[in-house]
Amino acid sequence: AGLASGSAAMLAEAAHSIADTVDQLVLLGSLRLGRRPADEEHQFGHGKERFFWAFVAAVWIFFAGAVFSIGQGVLALRDGHNIGDPLVSFVVLGVAFVAEGISLIRAARQLRQGAVQSRVSFTRFVGEVRDPVPRVVLLEDAAAVAGVLVAAAGLGASVLTGSETFDALASIGVGVILAVAAVGVGTHAKALLLGESARPETREFLEREIEGRPEVVSVPELRTMHVGPDDVLVKVRACGICGS
Repeated sequence: AGLASGSAAMLAEAAHSIADTVDQLVLLGSLRLGRRPADEEHQFGHGKERFFWAFVAAVWIFFAGAVFSIGQGVLALRDGHNIGDPLVSFVVLGVAFVAEGISLIRAARQLRQGAVQSRVSFTRFVGEVRDPVPRVVLLEDAAAVAGVLVAAAGLGASVLTGSETFDALASIGVGVILAVAAVGVGTHAKALLLGESARPETREFLEREIEGRPEVVSVPELRTMHVGPDDVLVKVRACGICGS
């Protein structure tokens, strides 16, 4: 639709869709890579594959989506362009809104179930979840829905006013949305790669379990690090009846 109409906003959405599709394939592959068993060279398993490929996804979103979309908008503002017949563009955006909206609802439902099981708020669970995949999907779907709305608004304003400037500005807006999503995904993946600790509830549970043993008097030190979404490395210094 972008190529047929010449709309900068639609071309930005095309780049957005390509970036999302590649990311989903990368994350799907990371699920298999992360499940490989531990070996002599990777004695704690390959769980961090999920973290690494989530970071790669963030970089891809930024360059393939954000940079292209902003550049496309700037070029359209500078050189001018024609949005052609907007009917096809609006039909495509309508279909995209429904598809992305359904995907967003499913992603939010999955994370909400995790929040209910952990007995914490949805917002807190999304911020603390140690599996990057559902978080990336949620952010990408939210950015996709927002991008579709921005593109539709830009096209609509251009049709109403006769000025293609709004279409170009919508392309830049889509790029900004993608940049924000890329930073959110990348920041989370970076924290996991650097060795993020287990969630507070998990640390409290571990401490209670260790202190509950009859030979343990206290636990002055307990450190954790995620080596995979569901695998935690634990270091404990416990004081016992006969010493430490």
